[in-house]
Amino acid sequence: SLISVAAGLTEKGDVQDGKILANGSEGRVPKRLVGVVWQDDLLLSNLTVYEVVFFAARLKTPSSITNSQVDELVKVTLQELGLIDVADSTIGDGRRRGISGGERKR
Repeated sequence: SLISVAAGLTEKGDVQDGKILANGSEGRVPKRLVGVVWQDDLLLSNLTVYEVVFFAARLKTPSSITNSQVDELVKVTLQELGLIDVADSTIGDGRRRGISGGERKR
């Protein structure tokens, strides 16, 4: 898929033709610009949306970035994804009600 190509998850030879432009420059998309969530069953169902995004952000940011800075980044991201209203809701799973499928995919 396009996301797999952009995230650099394809093998050599998988893509036959084309080029990727990131912010006007040709080449691989920097990892800080692309994140992939494989399947919703890999999300920790007992955590809140905020906690899951914070955890992912903490893993993707350098250790020189403070938790306070990550917190601000998470809040901006949740706002951009339209998830700020469900930030304190649990993810949920087949046994426990949580956020909607559309929210989960975002």
